[in-house]
Amino acid sequence: MLAVPLTDVDFQYCQIRVEEGKGDKDRMVPFPVKFKEMLTMHCDNMKKIHAVYLFESSRKKKYTEQGI
Repeated sequence: MLAVPLTDVDFQYCQIRVEEGKGDKDRMVPFPVKFKEMLTMHCDNMKKIHAVYLFESSRKKKYTEQGI
């Protein structure tokens, strides 16, 4: 979930697309409807700063496993 593009968040179906996750498989990960409002606010804030990823470092780069 470190490098999820904002475009991979599906608010209509409450799912996040994860590419090359565990076992190098792509999958859709559901999130609770109750989390939708908070996630929407976070994504809106990220879009305001022209972010590409759901979570980015202060250097506008995606997080890596080594960086965590």
